[in-house]
Amino acid sequence: MKRGFTSAFAGILAAALAFGTATAQQRAIAIGTGGTGGVYYPIGGALANLISKTFPNMQATAQVTGGSVDNLKLINSGQSELAFSMADAALDAFNGVDKFKGTKVPLRTLMVLYPNIMHVVSIEGTGVNTLADLKGRPVGLWLGGDEAEFIAMLASVGMKLSDVRVVPQGFSVIPFLNGDYVLSEVTVYNELLEIEGAIRGKDTLQIISPGQFNSAIVSDMIVVTEQTAQRKRDELVRFLRASLKGWRYSIDHSDEAIDLVLAANRELKRDEQKKQLQAVSELMLKGTPPGDIGTMRVGDYENMIRILKQSGQLTRDVKPADVFDDGIWKLAKGSP
Repeated sequence: MKRGFTSAFAGILAAALAFGTATAQQRAIAIGTGGTGGVYYPIGGALANLISKTFPNMQATAQVTGGSVDNLKLINSGQSELAFSMADAALDAFNGVDKFKGTKVPLRTLMVLYPNIMHVVSIEGTGVNTLADLKGRPVGLWLGGDEAEFIAMLASVGMKLSDVRVVPQGFSVIPFLNGDYVLSEVTVYNELLEIEGAIRGKDTLQIISPGQFNSAIVSDMIVVTEQTAQRKRDELVRFLRASLKGWRYSIDHSDEAIDLVLAANRELKRDEQKKQLQAVSELMLKGTPPGDIGTMRVGDYENMIRILKQSGQLTRDVKPADVFDDGIWKLAKGSP
């Protein structure tokens, strides 16, 4: 099942046409995204394309990568300046643990790209009623750093990842529907909608939320190295300002936003994009005034640190202020 632009990101395309002015000096910005079949790449590609067209003296490019972990390694090596990342992967990189063992990445979080709430799902009748029922059974995970919540869920009931048979899942829901694994990671704005549509009238979906196990981590986010945050502050402010305007425009002008998405990818269906836009809008506005989209709350970082420490995925003390800088977000928003 092919995935393209989700309509929630269409506003970025429209808003980018109307913001800012370029500086006289040619500047280049590389954006680490994800695979061509995922969500990160089309978002980054849309931003890079429109920013390059809008600012004659700024050249932005979206890089095809393996996702969060690769993106964080790229900004550390200087091959990218901006990276899309899950929150837990970013914290691992900052601490130099797990996939970043021995190599700490001095990163700074610029803003929350959108509140990506991960769930895991199973189909009723597969014998999965509790997490304990997963022992020895195949479980589909993306393994791009976003498995941290599932690991925390297992830890909350005394289990480890080695207690299940992990199957690396791609961006298609078909293997799950075919029964290749009994549990699958999903986002509420994409895979969950696809699965619900595919089984409607046939099967009943069981949704397991990390929130039920006090293990929910807010993602996704845009991160850069500390050096980039200092050296290219003006460009980053303009980049974030485009994103913030884009989200607000997408929410306020949903039909126009969807038109832009469909023009970019004619394989997509309007009704599916409308559902996706509605789902993301609800996530973004839940408890957040429209003017504060993208804000980073200290409490969210404290909660993430608690979850990772309790589940054994983080072994040292970290302060939220060590890993994010909301100064650029405030400038982009227009705060003093």
